[in-house]
Amino acid sequence: CPLAFSKAMGEGSLSCLFLGVMEVAVHTTLFAVSALCSPVIRCCCGLGLGGCSPPELFSLRHKRWLYELVLRPLRAAWGLPCAGCVFCRIAAGETATVVLHNDGTAVVFDDIRPMAVRHLQVVPVRHIPSMWELTPPDLPLLQHMREVGLRVACRLLPGVEPSQVRLGFHSLPSVPHLHLHCLVLPLAGPTSALKHDPRVSPIFVPLEEVVQDLEHREIALRQSY
Repeated sequence: CPLAFSKAMGEGSLSCLFLGVMEVAVHTTLFAVSALCSPVIRCCCGLGLGGCSPPELFSLRHKRWLYELVLRPLRAAWGLPCAGCVFCRIAAGETATVVLHNDGTAVVFDDIRPMAVRHLQVVPVRHIPSMWELTPPDLPLLQHMREVGLRVACRLLPGVEPSQVRLGFHSLPSVPHLHLHCLVLPLAGPTSALKHDPRVSPIFVPLEEVVQDLEHREIALRQSY
């Protein structure tokens, strides 16, 4: 992924490649800690010793903290976003990537490293660096991305029910352009779970959680007036 990202960037690719390697190192460390600690903490929670439930191990607040502390400064230090965002190029039809859907608002294509029966990426045409830059006015965009992802998944795999499709974002994205992971379950294996199962993943955020957070922020904003 870092190498593909670097090649797509062109100018400044060495900086992008180094950043990509650093991000993989951060992800790998988080996954290792998650794999080692989650079973123990889940056991403690089951015994009533942890004071929290498993889904709270990597709350949205903690994931935002990791992004602000680790990834945003890392990218800022290396001058990202690099010129020629790879997902912007795909949306513009400037790459060899097969686009499965393009309605001018969002595009859909297969993930380069599928982690499920079918693994799609739903990407807005408008450049948004990550889920953390979303604001309440973006709620219709998220709804559209959800509908498009489900529609394309069901078209590609007839008989698939919406309940079989997992939708979510990575709080520490490998590409600095918002992309919704659309995974037709089951996942491919333990490694996939560490990246795409919200019960154990330190970086996966279900779409519903992002939508709820934005809705709460919208309500709070209205009440402040």
